[in-house]
Amino acid sequence: MYRGASIYFPFFYVLLFFLIGSNTLNAQQLCDGNLGDNIFERGDFGSGTDNVILVDPQIAPGYIYDSSPSPDDGSYTITNNTGEWSFLFGTWGSFSDNSNDPDGYMMVVNASFTPGLFYEELVDDLCENTLYEFSAEILNIVRTPVTGHILPNVTFLIDDVDQFSTGDVPQDETWRKYGFTFTTAPGQTSVKLSLRNNAPGGIGNDLALDNISFQPCGPSAFVTTEKTIFLCEDDNQAVDLTAEIGALDQAIQWQISLDSMIWTDLVMETEVTLVHDIFDVGKYYYRYISAGTTVELSNERCRILSDVLTVDVQGLDYELKDTICFEDSYAFGNQTLTMSGPYIENFVSSKGCDSIVSLDLTVLDREPINLDTISTDPSCFGFEDGSISINVNNGLFPPYIFEIDGVGTTSSIFDSLKAEQYTVIIEDKFGCTQNFDFTLFDPQEFVVSLPNDTSILIGEMIDIEVLGNQDITSLEWLPIETSSCGDCTFFSLQPLQSSTYIVTAITGSGCAATASINVNVDNSNPRIYIPNAMVVSRTSENTNFKIGAFAGLVTEVEHFSVYDRWGNKIHEVNNSTDNNLWDGTMQNQRVSSGEYFYILQVLLIDGNIYDFKGAVTVVE
Repeated sequence: MYRGASIYFPFFYVLLFFLIGSNTLNAQQLCDGNLGDNIFERGDFGSGTDNVILVDPQIAPGYIYDSSPSPDDGSYTITNNTGEWSFLFGTWGSFSDNSNDPDGYMMVVNASFTPGLFYEELVDDLCENTLYEFSAEILNIVRTPVTGHILPNVTFLIDDVDQFSTGDVPQDETWRKYGFTFTTAPGQTSVKLSLRNNAPGGIGNDLALDNISFQPCGPSAFVTTEKTIFLCEDDNQAVDLTAEIGALDQAIQWQISLDSMIWTDLVMETEVTLVHDIFDVGKYYYRYISAGTTVELSNERCRILSDVLTVDVQGLDYELKDTICFEDSYAFGNQTLTMSGPYIENFVSSKGCDSIVSLDLTVLDREPINLDTISTDPSCFGFEDGSISINVNNGLFPPYIFEIDGVGTTSSIFDSLKAEQYTVIIEDKFGCTQNFDFTLFDPQEFVVSLPNDTSILIGEMIDIEVLGNQDITSLEWLPIETSSCGDCTFFSLQPLQSSTYIVTAITGSGCAATASINVNVDNSNPRIYIPNAMVVSRTSENTNFKIGAFAGLVTEVEHFSVYDRWGNKIHEVNNSTDNNLWDGTMQNQRVSSGEYFYILQVLLIDGNIYDFKGAVTVVE
C-alpha cells in the first residue's frame, strides 16, 4: 500500500505510456463541483532552467530514461521545451509544458508496446461514499500534417471493471484533459486502479503528459456571491462571509491567507458564517475546506476546497511621488500642475473610500541633447541597407529609448533603411523626448542596355555590346554560355535558335541591373550558295562545283551526287568537310558541255540535315 504523496510516482508514470486502440467506453465525466487538494503533488513534474533533467528520475521502472532526446521506442524524457532539443524527430512538434511557467517540466514518451494490462495499484486511506476525480493532460506530439501514425489510447479500470477510455487522442497539437470520476462504496476506503493498453503497436504512440491530478470531488462551494469585497480603513461595520455549499450536512473549516498561497486554519471557525472585522489596510483571502464528516475533514484525501473570496481594505492616506518633463502638465484632482512642489488633494476611490493623497511632484528642466550621428545612404538605388547611428554625449536623463517608425528600442543604431526622411525620437527614463530628423538619399540608379531585338538567318553573326551608365566590374549571362569571353562587354554571337539573352551587370559597389535582347533565328531556308554553271576550261575561275555559306554554317556535306541527262550517276561525294564537290570530270576525263543534275544533303551547325536538288550547266 501507498500513503500520502508516495502513491504519486507508481501511479502517474504508467499513465504516460498511453498506446493505441479504438475502444471507447463511457463518455468522459469530470468533476462538476469543487475539488480538493491534488494527492499527486508533483503531478506537474516541477520546473527548472535546464532544458532536460539530466539525472534519471527513476519514475518509470522498465523504461529507459533518455537525457539526450529525442527518446526512442520504450524511452521517455523530462523536459520543458522540445524546441530546444539538439535533435527532434521530424514528425514531432515543438512545444512546451501546459502551464504558465516557462520552465515547467512535462514528460515526453515514445511508447510502442503490445496490448494488455500495464498498471495495477491499490490506493488506500480514502473515504467511503466519496466522489473522486482522476485526470491528466495529454498531448499527441505528432505534428498535424503527418499521416499514417497510430493515435494514443488507454482504458481505465476500477477494481477490474472497465470505467473509461480516452479514445483516440487527436493529432492536432492541442493539450487535452482526460479523466473520470468514481464513488467509493459504503465501508470502502481503498480501490484498485488499473490501466490497460489497447494498442496493436506500430508507428506512433508518441505523447506528452502533464498536470496529473487525483482529487476528491464535492459539490459546488462558494463564499457569498462575490469574488471581492471592498472595505474602507475607517469602516466600523463587520462583514459576514457565508459558506454556500451545494450539499447538506457538510463539515467545514474556514481558512485565511495573506498571499493566497499559504493557508491557515481559523481556530473554532467551523460554522456556515464567518465574521470579518479587521480594518487594517491590506488584502485578506478566505476559503473553507469541507467534507462529509468531521473525521473526514482531517483527511486531505477526502475534503474539497471552496472558491476563494478576497476582502480588500483600502487606506485613507496615500503618498505619491512623481516626475514629469518640462513641457508636460500633471492632472491632480481639480488641479493642473506644471511646477515642482508638494500638493494635497482629497479623493473618493472607485470603491467609495474617502482618502487624502499627498503628492511630491518634480518638473524636470529642459536638458538639450548633444549628439554624434553617422548616416549612411543605401549602397544602391532602391536598396534598404542604409543606416543611422546615434551616440548621445549628454542631455536628458539616461537610460534612453530610441524610436523610429513607431518602434522603440534601447539600441541607438538603425539599419536596413531605405532612402527617405526619418524622425528619431529619443526618450529618457522619465519619458521626456526630443526629436531629430535624418534624410537618406538614393545614389544614381544603375542601368544597362543591349542592342535592340533582331531577326537573323541561321548561321548569321550578330554583335553584342553591353552599355552601362556606371563602370561594370562583372557580368552574368542567361543562358550562361552566351558570352565566350567572360566579362567582356563586346563580342560576336552566332545563335543557333531563337532565344532571349539576359545580362546582369554588377558595379564595384555591388549594384546590379539587367537587360535583355530577343533574337529570332530563321532556319526555314538556310542561305547556301549553289552554282548553276561551271566552266571546265582550265583558264576559268569557275572550274569547280563549290557551295558557299556563312562561316561555320555547314558542318559537313552528308551526300552529293551528279547525274547526266539520262540519269546515269557520274560523280558522288559522301561525308565531306570540303565544299569543293566536283571538278567537272568523270573518271578523270572532262565531261562534255551540257546540263547535269545534282542531289545535295548538308549538315548545318544547328544539327539538322537540309536537302537541295537542281541542275548545273557545264560549258567549255
